[in-house]
Amino acid sequence: MIFVGLSIQRTQADYPFLNFDASRGYIAFFWGIILAEIIASRRLGRKGLLVALTVIISFPVFIYHESAFIKDHINLIMIFVYYTALISFFHSSFIQNLFKWQGWNTLGKISFDQYIWHICCFDCLDLLGVLFHLKIPYEYPLVMIAVVFITFLVGTVSFYLIEEPIRRYTDRFFR
Repeated sequence: MIFVGLSIQRTQADYPFLNFDASRGYIAFFWGIILAEIIASRRLGRKGLLVALTVIISFPVFIYHESAFIKDHINLIMIFVYYTALISFFHSSFIQNLFKWQGWNTLGKISFDQYIWHICCFDCLDLLGVLFHLKIPYEYPLVMIAVVFITFLVGTVSFYLIEEPIRRYTDRFFR
């Protein structure tokens, strides 16, 4: 089916179930099946991990510089090269061990509180800007990082001082 999809794209066929959109699906789906078998039967070594990471980092640079080859073959390159590199990279034991870290659970809970409070943080910053006659330039990267840091601190405080005590209190009634 991969070759059927490639043939449809090459000939620019436009029939029901044999058109450009369907061909992308045929290629991606059946390449995914083959890739899953390859990944299940082999382990990605350090060299493979380095190659995958190089592709992941360098591909956006090529897109940014508008390489003609990439532009003309973007669909196939995304399927056979970029997505393959991403899947291989995230299937590596290094990344899987990284995601087993228990702190992700706590960071996820804090990030919810961060989301809940971020509008209040923006409103408070805007209010400070009005009080001190300042316009806070949110579009600057350092300001963005500072705002993320502030909302993370507020979310962390909220999680440990509000959410966790309430959860512990309610757990006594529902256990």
